[in-house]
Amino acid sequence: MFFLFLFRGDAFALSLSFDGAPNEINGETEFSANVFLDCAKCGVSYLRGVFFYPETSHVYSGFTKNKSGEWVSSGDDKTQFFKVEEGRHSGQLKFKFDLQKPAREYFFKIGRYTSASSSATWSSNTSSINILTPTPTPSPNQTTPTPIVTTIHKTTSSPTPTSFPSPVLTTISTIPKKTPIPIETPTSTIYPDVLGSTASATPSNPSQSPTPNIAENQPNPMGTATFFGIAATVGLLSLAFWRLGKITRSNKLKL
Repeated sequence: MFFLFLFRGDAFALSLSFDGAPNEINGETEFSANVFLDCAKCGVSYLRGVFFYPETSHVYSGFTKNKSGEWVSSGDDKTQFFKVEEGRHSGQLKFKFDLQKPAREYFFKIGRYTSASSSATWSSNTSSINILTPTPTPSPNQTTPTPIVTTIHKTTSSPTPTSFPSPVLTTISTIPKKTPIPIETPTSTIYPDVLGSTASATPSNPSQSPTPNIAENQPNPMGTATFFGIAATVGLLSLAFWRLGKITRSNKLKL
């Protein structure tokens, strides 16, 4: 009986391991790992890879690509994981991090499920993978908007100077009034031409001697007076004609 149980234990022995997982990935990058399953007497198996932190945590996340090319997570039906028809498998599986989780260092391992059991058999080894924050990549249908630079030309108008009316210069010509020039009429003093005559005084008294004639001893006043009168007349006429000519010339220049 003892040998019977030992034989049954060896017959259902299960070996599950992996290698080739990266130490660091971008959060949005899928990666591959080599998975080895050895269970000769096992039926259909379903394999998945999980991320967890800390190492003692039982909260798992991540995606595994099944044979249909679909990415399935821990919330999906376990029969949707990578299906192994026979008891043995040796090959690559593809995995991907869940971007809903924060980027940091996680632990990674492989689990085997069956259709009859809700619990998993875990791989004998784990791996530490550092998850980097994904770099956003624009999709082909999205274009980066080009910033529009608007140049505003600000025109500063100079203040228009206030124009004042120009003063009108009015020239007022003052025409001097013609002042009548008084013409001096020379006054000639006519001295009576006293001819030298001998006045004989008839003495009242025959005894008195006759008065001597004064005119005989004085020059003739008629000749001297006539000379000065003519000279004065000529001088006054010359002055009158000179002033009249000067006024006439001045009026012509003003006109």
